[in-house]
Amino acid sequence: MPFLEFHQHEQPANESLQLNTSVFDSLTGIDRFSFVLQDFGHAYLTGNLVVVPDLPKKIVQQHEFWYSSIKAFFDAYLKKDENMYENLWNSKSSEPLLFKNERIQAEGE
Repeated sequence: MPFLEFHQHEQPANESLQLNTSVFDSLTGIDRFSFVLQDFGHAYLTGNLVVVPDLPKKIVQQHEFWYSSIKAFFDAYLKKDENMYENLWNSKSSEPLLFKNERIQAEGE
């Protein structure tokens, strides 16, 4: 079973939201993807972009990455869409500051 996870990263660090990669690290023999979105706090993570005007471009890009990655993940593994499967292994970000951390590991690594 493949695994996809996203983490938020915000300053100052919220102690209750400290990055914990133990689940990701414990899984072996599967395709797994883990992304930490830079300066992407809880309000942005759960907010509705339609009702929040003038969000910073980076936050909009992160939302777009988040939604498109989830769609690609389901298309690749549930619909067996080979194009989406290949896209998951490529970096989606043209903006290097989008991520604090990005870890993608193939089956068997």
